[in-house]
Amino acid sequence: MRTLPLLFVLACKGTPTVPPPPDCTIGFADRDGDGFGNPLLQTTDCVENVVQNTDDCNDGSFSVHPDAPEICDNLDNDCDGLTDGADDSLDVPLQFPDGDGDGFGTGDGIRSCQTLEAHVEMGGDCDDEVPEVNPAATEICDEGIDNDCNDLADDDDPNLDTFTTFYVDADMDGVGAGAAIAACEAPVGTVAFDGDCDDTSAVAYPGALEICDDLDQDCDGDPDTPQFSPDPCVPYEAPWEGSWTLSIDNGTAMATCTGTASLVLDSAQSPPVQGTFTCALDNPQPGWDAVQTGSITGVFRVDGSIDGTVEAFEGQEYDWTGSIAGTALDADGQGLFIQGGAWDLNFAFALDYIDVPP
Repeated sequence: MRTLPLLFVLACKGTPTVPPPPDCTIGFADRDGDGFGNPLLQTTDCVENVVQNTDDCNDGSFSVHPDAPEICDNLDNDCDGLTDGADDSLDVPLQFPDGDGDGFGTGDGIRSCQTLEAHVEMGGDCDDEVPEVNPAATEICDEGIDNDCNDLADDDDPNLDTFTTFYVDADMDGVGAGAAIAACEAPVGTVAFDGDCDDTSAVAYPGALEICDDLDQDCDGDPDTPQFSPDPCVPYEAPWEGSWTLSIDNGTAMATCTGTASLVLDSAQSPPVQGTFTCALDNPQPGWDAVQTGSITGVFRVDGSIDGTVEAFEGQEYDWTGSIAGTALDADGQGLFIQGGAWDLNFAFALDYIDVPP
């Protein structure tokens, strides 16, 4: 570019009083090369770089012009008349009021280059009164509180971290099976315990009493494991008979019935324990027969315990539980109602084999 002497007088934002030299373009100086002109310096491109606008508010800085981002540097970077104040530029940090001090604020935020008291640069808090509730918090089971501020709470939040594990309990025996279900409240048909080996049978679960039926009630993987000798679960018939003593007590009166009983354990019959007894009462109460006859049924368990029923006193049937130790059977029944009174029943049976099982 040719250098020609400046032959005209410049006026502030005015028009040259003398026509410019030939082949020169009149404009406004852009000395910082940012594409925006100095409104106070009109010249030609024969002298220096010019543009056709007057929008630059600082032609000595490339980072100051109307398209520049506002930053915190004590300059009006975008030429809007504001310096490091509330501005629409993304480079001025937003600050949010943080009432609970958890590092997350609320609202739309305030742009300021100055650090505002009780404000933080992280927004999104959905409850600024509870420090445990914020976008970085862990979702836990707490009756519908949205801990992590994602508009979902408790079981509805896939980010749920603190929960209870439940399992489907199809047979309603209190022990479930199958895949674990993470939830705050137990879904219908589930329980918090697993390990059921047969969720179609309410009598099979860990800890259940094993009975002689070729099924694994206690879920130990070994059906009918004997814990008592002779093994009550082998397929044989074992008749027993011996002395029988039945006592009943209602707290004020007591009667003892002494006699004999016979008992048969046969794994092929149901229930496997069946027998009869006859005894004489030493203190019959009004309306009682002095001689009582009745029946006894039960189910042997592999640990030597027995559950069953006793039928006596004119056909009344009572539940009982008992155990066998050596050659003695001891049992206890609760809740007898004889002649309008509540009585407890206890009986003992001294066992003697008639035929020794093979």
